[in-house]
Amino acid sequence: MIRSSSHALKFSNKNKLSLIEQMFSDFRDTVSVYIDLIINKDLPLKKNLSSKLLPDAKFISTGQWKQLAYKTASEIVRSNIDYQKKKIYNKYKRLYAKCKELDRHHSFTSKRFKYLNINYLKRIDIKSFHCSINLDERFFDIEETNGEFDEFINIKLPWFKPGTKRRIKINVPIKNHKHSLKFKDWDRKKTIRLREKDGNFFIDIVYEKEEIRNKSNRTIAFDIGYKKLLVDNHGHVYGKELFEIYKKLSKKQRGSKKYKRLLIHKKNEINRILNTLNLGDFGLVILEDLKNVKKGSKGKRSKSFNNKIQYWSYRQVLAKLGMLSETEGFEMILVDPAYTSQTCSVCGVLDKKSRKGEIYQCASCGLIMDADYNAAINIHSRGVYSPSSKMN
Repeated sequence: MIRSSSHALKFSNKNKLSLIEQMFSDFRDTVSVYIDLIINKDLPLKKNLSSKLLPDAKFISTGQWKQLAYKTASEIVRSNIDYQKKKIYNKYKRLYAKCKELDRHHSFTSKRFKYLNINYLKRIDIKSFHCSINLDERFFDIEETNGEFDEFINIKLPWFKPGTKRRIKINVPIKNHKHSLKFKDWDRKKTIRLREKDGNFFIDIVYEKEEIRNKSNRTIAFDIGYKKLLVDNHGHVYGKELFEIYKKLSKKQRGSKKYKRLLIHKKNEINRILNTLNLGDFGLVILEDLKNVKKGSKGKRSKSFNNKIQYWSYRQVLAKLGMLSETEGFEMILVDPAYTSQTCSVCGVLDKKSRKGEIYQCASCGLIMDADYNAAINIHSRGVYSPSSKMN
């Protein structure tokens, strides 16, 4: 598994920050030139290209930086081509179906999509692009220190010293913080990422560690709800406070400072709650596959409800639990959510009338319990006895 820690370059002096800013500007300009050359077919589109085959760059003077700029330009162009292919293919499917239905344009419908002569480069229009700089060990080295900073990252910049073939270098001071200290015992990859955001510069340090899997036979299931973030199959409830945050968000103006602060607060609260679950004691965690729940709710719920549910955090919960599964060693599976909230967890009778808001009252056997707790038990049963489960 791979993780990264981000470090703001706030401890660098003005001269170093000025050189970093110039480096980003020159690198972006060179990437932009190479993008234009690739689109105009004056440069081939490959993953890498020898610096000897690259034209002289006005902004950078070292061959390795020219290669890096070309590689970045190539990645940007190829990602845009992939986007265009998907966009054109979706149009093709609609047009193909219409022509088939009308029995027209047989010369078009007789060809498969891959045989159509489409120049994707002509359709690309890259006016602006976000550009981070990924450096391998050729471009930097690390100097540990016992002083005020934890280390210096010595970066070889894309220019030579005047009148020489010696690179200009800067040493960037780095301090560890709470997040980066989590990876103290991980292996450090020989790559870093430089990026810019809102006029500030950051270095991302990348770590890797062999993924562990515990051998526990214990299982747990969660119902991910709206008014309660999680309810497990033992009846424990987590994150009731999130509902108030959703309500506040629905009343704030999108894009306002208060709105953005609330989004950050919501994310932090969810991460805090999930970090307290101690899931390393379990071998299997079971959840519902609810990826289309928001889409399916449109038109069936009130406008007020849809305004609140757009802030529901299923995907964030799933992403966080996915990360925890790697670090804590449990397996995570998603099961079909159909009727888990309408089925009695004791007698198994399905009756949508039994679900009465937050309460489940079985019309058959008379069971009365929290509706989300009942659903969590059903999710657990469905996961433990599913073909994909190793707990069968």
